[in-house]
Amino acid sequence: MIYEFRIDGEIFHMEFEEHEEAPKAVERDLYGYTYMLNDRTYQDVSAFKKEKIRQRDIYTAIYEDDYGERVFYCHTSLPTFDLGDREWDSAFDKYIVYDGKDINLVTSRQGYRIAELNIYKKLLSVERGFEKYINELGYPVEQSIYRE
Repeated sequence: MIYEFRIDGEIFHMEFEEHEEAPKAVERDLYGYTYMLNDRTYQDVSAFKKEKIRQRDIYTAIYEDDYGERVFYCHTSLPTFDLGDREWDSAFDKYIVYDGKDINLVTSRQGYRIAELNIYKKLLSVERGFEKYINELGYPVEQSIYRE
């Protein structure tokens, strides 16, 4: 599964071993949806933001999760022009998560009433240049995942 990750004006194509889409939520937030990453259970996306370590800029930060691992967080707030926009997609969050074994990506799209959660497990490859974001997690990553 390929995910197109946009950050700081750059586009990276991240290849993952597995993709899981959570059932559509009726509530505004995705709190309460439980999922697993390599034998670690996460109650919801709030598990990624236990404690803020460092604010990189207005849209990105480094957090510590419930397991003491670093999480690279990106936020995008979309302009809303009508009720439909607000209900479906007014905020988009991305979490790059190291689960003790692999690099994973969790994305959430949150609107006023509708929410969406996607879990991309085990990063297989990504273009060079993306290591500056993965290195923020503080763990060594095999150089073989980077491609030209």
